[in-house]
Amino acid sequence: PDEKFFRDELAVALGELPADQRAVVHLKLWGGLTFEEIAAALDTPPNTAASRYRYGLDKLRGRLRPIYEEIK
Repeated sequence: PDEKFFRDELAVALGELPADQRAVVHLKLWGGLTFEEIAAALDTPPNTAASRYRYGLDKLRGRLRPIYEEIK
């Protein structure tokens, strides 16, 4: 039950990210792409892809950390 709850919250948190950050986070974490590959796929510089990933991941951590701490 806790794992399902966390997955549901992760889906909500991903949906709250700006689209550009969500795309990079998804491609990096679930697609396993490098920042160079993500940059090519999204037609953006690699540094921009990396910064969007960092900002998106920071937002996810902030949103999910309290939930994770509660259920672990």
